[in-house]
Amino acid sequence: MNNNLSLKLDQNIQPLTLFIRIMLSWRSIITFGCCVIAALVYDNMSWKPLQIFIAKLMAGIFEIVGYSVIRIDDILNVESYRFHFINHCTYANGILIGIPFMWWGRKPYYDILRIILFIVVVSIINVVRIYFLVVLTIKGIPWIFAHTLPIHVISWSIFISIFLLWLKAMKLLLCKENKTIIKLQRETTL
Repeated sequence: MNNNLSLKLDQNIQPLTLFIRIMLSWRSIITFGCCVIAALVYDNMSWKPLQIFIAKLMAGIFEIVGYSVIRIDDILNVESYRFHFINHCTYANGILIGIPFMWWGRKPYYDILRIILFIVVVSIINVVRIYFLVVLTIKGIPWIFAHTLPIHVISWSIFISIFLLWLKAMKLLLCKENKTIIKLQRETTL
């Protein structure tokens, strides 16, 4: 009976201990440091060319779909509704802050592929988000439901997903590097 209680306590404590070890590891310090640098880069750069590119891309998409579109610089007029693309519309902040979580440090080739895939997926999600934002706004849906709510749900979903993937990768790396943790995992699964 006492042995079962000890086993349950080990199972409950071990994930917390593992999480603390991951968060205090040199990889975490580097990852979060890179996130701070990425945030500073984002805040101190002009994203106007990317804003114009996204406005051009969206203008092309809306023209293909059959909407009346006029684009001037980073401003898009669709069916007489005006949309101004600002820095946050680019998702550059999310991409820059997410990149350090995609670099796991084991095999650079896979890290680079993971980063490219991350950028492509987030960019596609953003284009789809902007498309539905414009369509819903034209149909009379309030801005809070067409823009504000979706942008927060999507952004937080992306951040939580990449953080959880990164945690899982760091757990595997830490377990590989530290044989005692592997031993503890084997004991708790028995």
